[in-house]
Amino acid sequence: MTISFFLVAIVWMLMSLLHNSKFIIYNAKISFTNFGYTLYMITIPAYSFAFSGSILFTGITLFVEYGIYAATSVAGPLVDHVEDKRYVIMISEAGIGLSALTLGLLIYSRRIDDLLFLLIVGVIAICWDFIWTADWVVLPIIVNEDELPRANGYSNAIGNSHVAAGLGVGGLLFAVLGPYFSIILYSACLFIAAGLTFYLPVVIRKREKSLSEGFASGWRYVLRTNRPLLYLSLIMAIFSFFSSAPALGITSLFAVTSRATYAVMYSVYYMGTILVAILLGRFYPRKRVGKTLLLAFICSGLLFAPAIVYADYFAIEIVAWFALGLALSAYIPLYSTYLQVGTKKEMLGRVASNLYTFRGISSAVGTLSIPLLIQSYGLDMTFESAGILMALTALIIFIAVPQVRNIQLRSGVVTEKS
Repeated sequence: MTISFFLVAIVWMLMSLLHNSKFIIYNAKISFTNFGYTLYMITIPAYSFAFSGSILFTGITLFVEYGIYAATSVAGPLVDHVEDKRYVIMISEAGIGLSALTLGLLIYSRRIDDLLFLLIVGVIAICWDFIWTADWVVLPIIVNEDELPRANGYSNAIGNSHVAAGLGVGGLLFAVLGPYFSIILYSACLFIAAGLTFYLPVVIRKREKSLSEGFASGWRYVLRTNRPLLYLSLIMAIFSFFSSAPALGITSLFAVTSRATYAVMYSVYYMGTILVAILLGRFYPRKRVGKTLLLAFICSGLLFAPAIVYADYFAIEIVAWFALGLALSAYIPLYSTYLQVGTKKEMLGRVASNLYTFRGISSAVGTLSIPLLIQSYGLDMTFESAGILMALTALIIFIAVPQVRNIQLRSGVVTEKS
């Protein structure tokens, strides 16, 4: 019922974009990739925890995934060099489909071991690096600039609605049929997404390019042309250390004791991400991007402790995880629109992947550090301390760093300085 409500709300607000067939195909593709990835996302932490009996091994698994994401800048020059980005996306989606099918069959046959499991997780992460980098270019090509805030918000909302559905289905499959079925269904979703991508040409001809190519030019563009964008990326890197905390917290609390509750809490967390994407898509705060981002991080920190401390109170937990999903995910539509409006299309792959390096490294460090802290000091103490640190850091930046607090979105792209 809740998912249906969100879908109706999204369709109602999407009316002005429904005439764009490429936008519809893109969102159909996003629906399959997000639904499939969610099956993977809900299964992998729980399976790694049940498989090993150690939250530290779960952290190592996430470290492999997030660590490879941190190296996504390597994919940027290749993506920007290819004229038709759909081929990069299609090949990568098919690669994930094949890897996931292999993993599912190995789990089913019980022939999986620690190293092979981590290897396949790594291969899938490499393919996602290329998809994620190329996807940044799609919306700025298929929709007008003035429609980008709504397009980003609604695409995030549509994708996250399928995330919520995937969490419910994945939790049911994990509890009833076992982890292998979710992974095989993930494989099927990515093969379908690859087929849809074929009908989505995303072309930037070489004659349309005015800036130099290559890895170094991408970093030069990042560091010289749009300082507010760099500031946003560095600020997000600070808080990305905590990005794996919700997955680790929900896994620690419920993955073994109650698979049904595990699925419910993961689902309501992503319901929050759906709502914030809809709200920011409809009411993008162009003149208050920096303020909104920092306030969202302050609220996220304040919600960390309630999400863990009240684990025995089902109703409170639902509200807490929903609110945390809403606050902690606000940076996605805020940053996505700012990046796409303020960056030349021919540089988007490199700029997006280069800037992700900062928060990718921070996320990877967090995936190892947070499980170690949980083992050493307990779940409650870790989350309470992390929440206080997060809220105070965001508050200090809000007060002391006006360059971040006063960031606004202005129309038009920046150009490379000589």
